[in-house]
Amino acid sequence: MLDELLNPPPTGVNQVPEDIAPIVEVIPPVNADLTGSPSSPMIEQDAPSPNPKTYKEALTQSCWIEAMQEELHEFERLKVRELVP
Repeated sequence: MLDELLNPPPTGVNQVPEDIAPIVEVIPPVNADLTGSPSSPMIEQDAPSPNPKTYKEALTQSCWIEAMQEELHEFERLKVRELVP
């Protein structure tokens, strides 16, 4: 039994796996019109920045408050005892 662990029988490691599906079918290409490029008229120039510059700014935006609450709930669920930087 030990010999089988130390010297396993050859299993055809050099065989190339066959394709299951072309990559385009698995991950469809992104339409260039939907990527939100700066020239897109759909972007609102006065929209708040997605990343706040300070933690105080984050505490005023409901999306960040919700995200922080989700993180805290995950810590509780995973029974994290101490947060370290």
